[in-house]
Amino acid sequence: MQLTPQSDRIAFWSFTSASATFYAASSCLRELRKKEGIADSSLRYATACAFVVLYGRAFKQKKDVRLIEDMVPDEFRALHKHLLTLRDKTFAHFDPDGPDPAAGVWNKAKITARSGGFSAALNYFILDEPSQQRAEELISELQKKCRYHSLKIWQRHMRRQPAPDGDYEVNLDPGMKPLLRPWKPL
Repeated sequence: MQLTPQSDRIAFWSFTSASATFYAASSCLRELRKKEGIADSSLRYATACAFVVLYGRAFKQKKDVRLIEDMVPDEFRALHKHLLTLRDKTFAHFDPDGPDPAAGVWNKAKITARSGGFSAALNYFILDEPSQQRAEELISELQKKCRYHSLKIWQRHMRRQPAPDGDYEVNLDPGMKPLLRPWKPL
């Protein structure tokens, strides 16, 4: 395989991992949007949490591997910001400076007192139906952009000498190295 600068390998890793993560986020959002819904409130919360945290992952990485905000189309900027706020203030962290209904953050811990004891539950808000549809469109656009950029890197470094069929991981070792190395399970 052709030797590839580390910067291209890191960019390839960023775009391919972001695309895979957006796919997982989209799967969670589809589950949340199903007509029959998720009956178990704990499972619904976990699915909403997974959706928001997965969506934000590509933008909350270390600086050298995170996606740049310019990847987000202008018409989706407000929704993108809202999803990252939900990630930061409601799902990845549950900050007590909520609720902020204007920002869609509803951080309330509901306490139910019974017979001298108590139980706790979380109150949260994810997205209304039109925003869920827009989130699907946003994710689709981001996946297209990630695919485009990763394909450019792939073609630049793998066109002359394609990888044999098999499983690989992106080689992130320093220096000039091949783009891929054989997959090593953990």
